[in-house]
Amino acid sequence: WSGAEAVAPIITTQPTSIREIAQAATTGNDLTVAAEFAGADETASNAALSYQWQVSDTENGTYTDVEGATSATFAAPTAQVGTKYYRCVVTTTREGQSSASTTSDVASVTVVGLTISTEAELKAFATAVDDGSDFENCTVTVTDDITVTGTWNPAGVGAVSQLDWKPFKGEFDGGGHTITFNCDDATTGYYALFGAIGAGASIHDLVIDGTVKSSGTTVAGVVAQVQGTSTIERVGNEASIE
Repeated sequence: WSGAEAVAPIITTQPTSIREIAQAATTGNDLTVAAEFAGADETASNAALSYQWQVSDTENGTYTDVEGATSATFAAPTAQVGTKYYRCVVTTTREGQSSASTTSDVASVTVVGLTISTEAELKAFATAVDDGSDFENCTVTVTDDITVTGTWNPAGVGAVSQLDWKPFKGEFDGGGHTITFNCDDATTGYYALFGAIGAGASIHDLVIDGTVKSSGTTVAGVVAQVQGTSTIERVGNEASIE
């Protein structure tokens, strides 16, 4: 190789740490870098920028490549609770031969378990399950007593009008709290807090109170249908089932 040597690129935008993001989140978890050529005569016609994100369990630990993470923007995984550290190695390759790299600053991503303390948050959780988020390997924790009013769409039945099962498969920790149903009369089948839970699901330390009322088939306080081996313990139903 007798051409000009590549010059390490300049990183113009560093990745920003994500201090707290909910487990299983699919938005708000992007890390981004921006870079530009540093060589005086380097252009898109004779050089190219490439990206490789790396991860470590500690800020100053050993970093390993994240498979497939080779774009300027990287969606950090949110499946597991905890903190991971990420950086991006940006490389200029000149005419397919000479290369030189610059490593970005480190950005941390802290994933926390989903917490629910309000009616709105509980309904949003149920909607997420019905939209296909099964929360497998995730923990959802109730942090306050909640009263549910108006319309309730059970978590796990999918589209209510079609009953296309979307069972919850995670851990639902009631935290010893009570969820009270004072909802409008329903016509939905498999009407309960959970319309369906799937294999591996765990529901514990929870009380259901109030009135659970529907003209649909199968009405229950906590779970209407269990699909696969799951665990329900330290759960009380004090609600009137109608």
